[in-house]
Amino acid sequence: MISRVAECCYWLFRYVERVESTSRLLRVNRSFALDAQLPSLERFRPLIIVSGEEKRFTKLLGADAANDRERVHHFLAWDNECPVSIISSIRWARENARTIREVISVDMWESLNGFWHWMATGEGKGLYYSNPDDFYRWARDWPHEFYGIAHSTLLHDEAFDFMRLGMHLERVGQTARLLDVKHHMLAAADDTPSIKPLENAVLIELLHGLSAHDAYRRHTGGLSARGVMDFVLLEPAFPRSVVHNLEQAWTILHRLSGFANAPDSPANPYQLIEDLRDRVRAYRGAELNRDQLHAELTDVVDQTTAIGIAIGERYFARETPKKQSQSQTQTAGSGVSA
Repeated sequence: MISRVAECCYWLFRYVERVESTSRLLRVNRSFALDAQLPSLERFRPLIIVSGEEKRFTKLLGADAANDRERVHHFLAWDNECPVSIISSIRWARENARTIREVISVDMWESLNGFWHWMATGEGKGLYYSNPDDFYRWARDWPHEFYGIAHSTLLHDEAFDFMRLGMHLERVGQTARLLDVKHHMLAAADDTPSIKPLENAVLIELLHGLSAHDAYRRHTGGLSARGVMDFVLLEPAFPRSVVHNLEQAWTILHRLSGFANAPDSPANPYQLIEDLRDRVRAYRGAELNRDQLHAELTDVVDQTTAIGIAIGERYFARETPKKQSQSQTQTAGSGVSA
């Protein structure tokens, strides 16, 4: 497989995953932000922080706009200048897919192209304004359809491995960012039934934001800050936990490269994933105060970015990119960049 194709495969699923995660967070926020009677700073600004686009948002719309639901939601759904918006993500997913039409299946292209035209021709925006909850649900569910089509119609070969590698790393970053935004609530609460109502609401919103509420309830039972943190960080059976996705990425890289016996190197993505996975596993049972938890989660985000850079250098013949925003080193394959 040539590097151009591998890179487009990798970024295709990263962008599709970004469509899903952004849509899900916006839908959950719309439901919880007002009902839970959160302080103004806890309502909409966290969405901008999670996306890593606070600096760009402030420059374009001003700091006060972060308290305006409509402006925050529109920025993350429709703004072409926001590289992680739903419209930007589906556009760059389509561009990467178009570049590798010979690799993906016809069914994958028809699904992706159809969703893009639904968004781009105005039908999607019409639903957004008339029934935003239905719009977000539609945009959240489409990636699941796309993943299912890919899983059922592609050879499970190197191309599919690179696609899944991109998806798993995207999930690591998204989960860590969402936890980091809520770290002050998680660190302030303890594992007792007497959780304050506001903390309770934030924990439930966090679980729904990761599609983890039902799985957490069946697995853990009672709601606690420590239980939530451990579940979304460490539960190996939950598909959006940090450990699960690092383990899957580690397995894929092992299959792709056979780096298990390679000399350790800062640019070795296999070793970087292994080190980060082992570090995160060590959090189980650790007593972390608010500042420590924030530092650890920030480091997970930073190390995930470093892993993405190392993968680009090792497989895609790219030079190390200059410092970028959370776009999570958003340069896509073959010059197809956000």
